[in-house]
Amino acid sequence: MRGDVPIHVDDVPSRRWDFGEIAAARRRLGLASGANRLGIALIEVDPGQRSTPPHSHADEDELFLVLEGAGLSYQTSGPAPTRSALTMCCGIRLMGMRTR
Repeated sequence: MRGDVPIHVDDVPSRRWDFGEIAAARRRLGLASGANRLGIALIEVDPGQRSTPPHSHADEDELFLVLEGAGLSYQTSGPAPTRSALTMCCGIRLMGMRTR
């Protein structure tokens, strides 16, 4: 499937994480479309859980588009609320996201 464009999200396999408060499924859309230097993923986070442990990146930015629901984005300045249709472009200060 890699490199077959256009792709449909339902055709991209998901990988599930279930570790304590981390519970999410990720579809690597960039990889499936053949992108080599652009990471695009659809991550579905279970209610009340996190997608990843709190972390930061020293050399990349991240963009989040909340498609449905609400949660918290953890920044070094503190948590920030998120909601549907909200786009956040986060630099190296991003620490993680959690659904409500």
